[in-house]
Amino acid sequence: MANDAIKFLNDMRSTQKGLRSVAFISLGVCALVCVLAVFIAFRYVDRTKNEIFVLDQGAALEAQRAKNGEQKDLEVIDHVTRFHELFFNIAPNVSAINQNVSRAMELADESAYKYFSDLKEQKYFATLININATQQIVVDSVLVAVNRYPYRARCISSLYVMRESNITRYALQSDCELVEVARTRKNPHGLMIRKFYASKPQYIETRNR
Repeated sequence: MANDAIKFLNDMRSTQKGLRSVAFISLGVCALVCVLAVFIAFRYVDRTKNEIFVLDQGAALEAQRAKNGEQKDLEVIDHVTRFHELFFNIAPNVSAINQNVSRAMELADESAYKYFSDLKEQKYFATLININATQQIVVDSVLVAVNRYPYRARCISSLYVMRESNITRYALQSDCELVEVARTRKNPHGLMIRKFYASKPQYIETRNR
């Protein structure tokens, strides 16, 4: 009987040791799973920080955020390009001109509106309407400096005045500063053009259509 009792106690101790081992292993596995879950979560958050969405004709497209300030360069370039396209793409229609200029003014301050007013006083838009000409801008390059604030930009473009019989090309250069403002649907980059100045368009050539 004594031997049976001793054997029973030894079996109990072995069982307890086995249960403790299983418990420790289970705790270790749970801890490892928790650590891996936290690690994966942090990796996911870090990766999504580098994801941005850009608008392409109203559609949201996913893109990767560039490093070392390159994304700010791209935003400034796109902002300046968009402003010029809205401001200088002109149909021979007063309503269309005012609509485009109004949208352009969402991206710039009163310096751009002053430039618009000067062109209006010079009968620039009235002349385009009278000759039934369409104006189109092609942005050749945008040079930006974002290492200092406010940011600086210079836009070099080609202006095409298209009549029924011919197309006249002009060279246009503009300079501006950009400051950061709140991002909105109408101003997704959160930038505002100020101190806008455009040189007088320089005649390049005229070719028949």
